[in-house]
Amino acid sequence: MLTPEERISVYTFFSLQYQRVIEGQFLDFEFTKATIDTPEVTEQAYYEVIGRKTADLIAASTGVPGIIANVDQAEQRALFNFGYQLGIGYQLADDILSIWGNTEKTGKDAHGDIRERKKTIPIIRLYTESDQDTKKRITMLYKNKGQLSEIDIDYIRSKLDEGGFYERMCTELTNTLARTYGCIDQLSLQSEKKQI
Repeated sequence: MLTPEERISVYTFFSLQYQRVIEGQFLDFEFTKATIDTPEVTEQAYYEVIGRKTADLIAASTGVPGIIANVDQAEQRALFNFGYQLGIGYQLADDILSIWGNTEKTGKDAHGDIRERKKTIPIIRLYTESDQDTKKRITMLYKNKGQLSEIDIDYIRSKLDEGGFYERMCTELTNTLARTYGCIDQLSLQSEKKQI
């Protein structure tokens, strides 16, 4: 049973986290409305959106046990960061699967993020790193309404593949998961209980 003070701590924590998630959803709406060629569409802005929308939601579920268990601040922070990094990792994995995933294995639409003109990390990086002609074509494709043709999807996909974006995203996901596991290492659990 929680004491009144513990209940207040839990409610306060959840309220702040859910506020961040709601703010993240608003940021996502704004990010979705912005065109790819505007200064608002950056990796930093994308990470802010997924941090608020996805990572903070998962961090809420991993952070509250530390409050309930009344562990020290460092351990509470490690639990929170574990959930946050797990949320970032989830979103990066989703971005990878939504471009390069196998529909039969994932159930996701092949190239769904491209088809829907989502501005995910691979697309933002492709745009940022491209020459002016490629930027113009990507801008035109991402500003048009309606579904992209298979030719347009193949064009984007080929540019992503040429730039090694799949491998780069997999490396980024691996690094994020390493940070996630690093958070577990900070917990005062016995080694065998830290295994996931």
